[in-house]
This record gives sequence, C-alpha cells and structure tokens, in this order.
Amino acid sequence: AICMSMFVSFSLTPMLCARFLKTPEKREDSGPNLATRMIQKPYEHLLKLTLKLRILVLALCGLSVLWGGHLLKEIGKEFMADEDEASYSLNVTMPRGWSIHRTSETLKPIEEELGKLKGVKGVITTVDSADITQATLQIQMIPYKERKPFTQFESRKQAQEIINRYPLLTALSSDPDIQLKIQGDDPEVLKEAGEKMVASLSQKPGFRSVSSSAKGAQPSVTVRVDRLKAADLGVSPETAGEAVQILIGGLKVSTFMEGDRTYDVYLQLPPHQRDVPKDLQKIYVSSSSGTPVALSRVASITEGTEPAKIERYNRRRVVTLEADLDKSLSQDRGLSETKAELKTLNLPPSYGVEDTGSGDLMKKTATYAFEAFVLSVILMYMVLASQFENLLDPILILCTLPLAIPFALFSLELAGMTLNLFSVLGLFLLFGIVKKNAILQIDRTNQLLDQGMEMDKAIITANTERLRPILMTTITLVVAMIPPALVGPTGATQSPMAVVILGGQSLCLLLTLLLIPAASSYVDQVKNIGEWKIWSKFRKSQV
Repeated sequence: AICMSMFVSFSLTPMLCARFLKTPEKREDSGPNLATRMIQKPYEHLLKLTLKLRILVLALCGLSVLWGGHLLKEIGKEFMADEDEASYSLNVTMPRGWSIHRTSETLKPIEEELGKLKGVKGVITTVDSADITQATLQIQMIPYKERKPFTQFESRKQAQEIINRYPLLTALSSDPDIQLKIQGDDPEVLKEAGEKMVASLSQKPGFRSVSSSAKGAQPSVTVRVDRLKAADLGVSPETAGEAVQILIGGLKVSTFMEGDRTYDVYLQLPPHQRDVPKDLQKIYVSSSSGTPVALSRVASITEGTEPAKIERYNRRRVVTLEADLDKSLSQDRGLSETKAELKTLNLPPSYGVEDTGSGDLMKKTATYAFEAFVLSVILMYMVLASQFENLLDPILILCTLPLAIPFALFSLELAGMTLNLFSVLGLFLLFGIVKKNAILQIDRTNQLLDQGMEMDKAIITANTERLRPILMTTITLVVAMIPPALVGPTGATQSPMAVVILGGQSLCLLLTLLLIPAASSYVDQVKNIGEWKIWSKFRKSQV
C-alpha cells in the first residue's frame, strides 16, 4: 500500500494538480494560509526560547521517556482484547460419576435461566460424548446495536454466576484467561496442589470460576478374568470381555424403519440390571463346548475408583489450573498473582509451572515485538544513514521514537484499555509517523545549512516552514483514527490500535517539534569536532 501510494504521489498527484489547481489572486490572505501564519508566529517565538533553554527541553523529553518506562510496568497487558461477537460459550463441569440422565436434568433449568438473560437469542447445549460430565453451552445474542450498552461480557458474567449457584458445578469460558500446568511426578501432590490453588484463588478479587483438572476419582467396576479357572471351564478371556462390553456398553445389531425415520437397535441389558455392579455376577458367557458359565466363576468383580483421565505435558504428569478474570484484573497481573500463590505451596524442586493458552501467547508476542522493534530500528538507521550521508542525523531522528511510547500508553490508560497484540501494532505504526515528521524537520535544516545560513536561524526557519505539512498530516491522521477508536465493544481488536495512534501522535507532537530543534544544535557542535571533520573528509574522498 505504501509503495503504491508513493507511485501515485509521483505520477497521478502532480498530473491532477496541474489540471485542477488554480492560483488565487490573494493567496496570502486566504483562510488556510492565514491560520498557518497565526500558528507559525507563536511557534517561531517558542523555537527561539527552546534554543535558549535547550537543556531544559531535553530534560523534559528525558523525563517523558522515564515516565513511559513507569507506564509500561503499570499498564495491564493481555494477548488480545475481548470483542463483542454476539456469541460466547461456557464449559460446564459436573462431578465425576454423574450419569448422562443426571447431567441432562441438571442442565435443563440452567438453559431456561440463561435464555431469560437480556439480549440472549438462544442457548445450545452439547454434552461431551467421551466425558458425560463435561458440557458446552453456546449462547447466541442479538446484535450489539439492538442491546446497547449491554455487552456480551456482562451477559457471560451473569451466566457464570447463574451456573456457579448450582452446587458442585463450575463454568469456564471456552478460552480462559489463566491456564497453567503444574508439572510433577506424584499424582497425589499434584492433586493437592490443584485443590489448594482453587481454594485460595477463589477468594481473591478479580478471579472467577477457578477450576483444576485434578477432579475427584470417578467410580469404576473392574472385571479381572482368572485365566486358570477360565481355561478349566473352556472360557476364553476374549469371550468374557466381549460379553461384558456388549451387555453393559451395548452393541448396534440392526436398524428399524418407521415411516421416514430410522432407529438404531442395540443389544444391551436394561438399565436396572446394568446399573448395579453386583448384577454383573449374573451374566453368563459361553464356553468352548457351548455350555453357559456364570461370569462370577471365571472372573472377580470389584468396585473402586480411578482417575477420569491422566494428563501429561512434555512427558510429565500435570494438573491444569484454569480461571477467568474480571475486567478489574488484567491477564498479566492475574498470572503474576497465580504464580505468587503457587510459590507459597512450597512444591518440591523437581516440580514446575508452565504457561499455556493465551498467557503463553502473550509472552511470546511480547518477545517477538521487542525483537521486531530492535530489528526495525537497525534497518531504519541504515536506510537513514545512507539517505542523509552521515551517521548523526539518523540518531537524532530515531531519538523521537521513545517520545511516542509514554503518550501512547497514557492514551490506553485513559481509554481503559490494555497493551495487547493490536496496540503493539499501533505502536509500530506510530513510530513510522513520528519518524516522518523528524525527517521533514532535519532535511530542511540541512538544506538551509548547505546554503550557508547560520545554525540557529536555519533551525528556526526550517522548523517554521515544515510546521504546516506536519500539522496537516497529523490532523488528517488523528481525525481518521477517531471512528475506529470510538467503535465500542464490537471493535475491541481495532480500538487499541486507533487509540495508540490518535493519543500518541497528538500528545507527543509538541515535544517532537521542540526536541528536534534543541537537539539539532548539539548535533551541529558534534559535527564541528575535529575528529568528525576528518571522518567527513575521508568519506567524501572515498566518493
């Protein structure tokens, strides 16, 4: 897009200007020029004062950078901001051992209550076929413009409060804010750590629906075939296992059609005969001679408990800790509080904690963004050094970049937003805009110096002349960023980017207009040092 824009500015724009622009008779008194002169005069006086108080201006810029470092530590951080998509889902966990019937009966009144929430259009419930104690509630809402200012985040919070009122149930969003894996070797230690974390975090403000994967063991019935007895009676272990699997689990043996509907036919014991473990002793299996043999004669049947699932991460046993956060607590602070609470458990040294989910993505994004920023600064310096044909002017231009950070972060704080993936992208765009203004100022200053103008006069003249294009581009950009900045919850991914550009550019503009003139005079003194003159002569001789 930028390359195409440059091509248009070199070709189409001059052609259109030559065709349509007219020079008015009294251009000097026209509105835009009059407004520009009204701004240029005070700015010219401010520039003269800046050159007298250069150290004060540079100190003010330095304090702004330090303020930015403080804001960077204090501002909330997350991977991505939640966006109102008029739809959200909740994962509901029931106690281990519940039947599909009990799960269904428990969810019915919950569905009815959720359907009565403001803005809810419908609720779809799905029970996990592999684990009937896990269910997903998909809540559909009417468009945001029809329920303003009620957001889906408020609706989700109300839905979680409704579900959590039911004993033994927990409701988490499909993408929880906190997701940590506690790694270790002893399942009992992991289970105890998970239970303690759930109990402690549930009492902390900002945490909602804290859960651990270390659930209580589920009831189980174990059938162990005695191979010696089975061999004596002519019963193979495979036959005994298949009989139990078919009669308890069921086997599809046929289909039945009635009108235009088709029904599956299963071979299975009736519920009252398969729900009592002792009734398994009454099952008969066929021997090799065709004689029926009671299952109790060839196998032992014991009742007990066993874990519902065994979790491993990087080949180690783990317990997954998950939690949702209120808007009052950012993701990075929630992670910090969770890890601080984990340290109080005094787990063995061999145990560890691994970030997963969006928390892990947030850390990776921060690392990649920092690496990209360093690389972009290096590339910008190389390009600017080749364009200006010296090594000092690019440094002066790049010194304007840190000034954009504090005002961009301050804008996010004022808007109640966080530093996330899209606001970081906005920072990169802001760096390019701020750098462009500095290039305009320094390039014009160098042109006037080459014409033999004295340094202070060249600085004042160049910056005064470049004030109008800088203001024009800044105002155009700021106005263009207002609509996406005010789009609301439905544009939560684009709003941070717009706020960063809008606030950062408009607030740091004045400091940028003063920093370049103040620093330019010092750079000129460095250029006049003997060693620098020698280097410049050497460079010119190589050309």
